[in-house]
Amino acid sequence: MWVLDRGNSHELIAALEPHARSGALDSVAVGEGWRDLVAECHARLIEVDPVYRFSAIKQKWAELACQVDTSSSPRDTTRRIGAITDEFQARSAVICEWCGRDGEYRERLVMDLTLCGDCDRLHADPPYPVYGCG
Repeated sequence: MWVLDRGNSHELIAALEPHARSGALDSVAVGEGWRDLVAECHARLIEVDPVYRFSAIKQKWAELACQVDTSSSPRDTTRRIGAITDEFQARSAVICEWCGRDGEYRERLVMDLTLCGDCDRLHADPPYPVYGCG
């Protein structure tokens, strides 16, 4: 599975790990083209809430989904966190998840993705093993 992990994104995973609700973080389930988006989103979230927690950072329906736990946050903080995660979700919709160039929604047989034309042609459907398939 193509992910951000300690092998290709060691500093980012180390920065995110203290904010993972589960405590341990081995990887983030997005392609390398979204690494900068994840890092920038994290930096913005820290500005709003230095001790924020997330339950998941992943690709969902061809967009970046940062699922932040706001259950104990004040209403204004919750609103600001939601605005940040919504912004990065929208930005991811036009960035290729694999290479980071301009991309667009690609309806695939198994998993819809945001890809540039080159990556769409290069990668099989799906571009990595999907649990429960094949």
